[in-house]
Amino acid sequence: MRCFKSGNAWLTARSNGSGVLGTGHFSQDQENEMFQNLPKNVGPMDRNIRLAAAGVLILAGLMTGAIILDILGLIVLATGAIGFCPAYTLLKIDTLNKGN
Repeated sequence: MRCFKSGNAWLTARSNGSGVLGTGHFSQDQENEMFQNLPKNVGPMDRNIRLAAAGVLILAGLMTGAIILDILGLIVLATGAIGFCPAYTLLKIDTLNKGN
């Protein structure tokens, strides 16, 4: 298996025996490094609200069959879990440094 670093992202590839390279899985260390390099802009209170809202959205989506609610819930869950929100970057919002 070969690992390549492209900017802040790790790319992995492995030979499948025929000389063709296919994508592989990231190791835990590689995943940790990728997430640590993201700027954090979601504060603790914001993070807790996101995690609670994600649970409500995912549960509502599962109960009603509305896949869009599940997708939104997963997005909110991911931003709360990693502490980074791309929309906040575009809007220049940072709840982490405000202590919220």
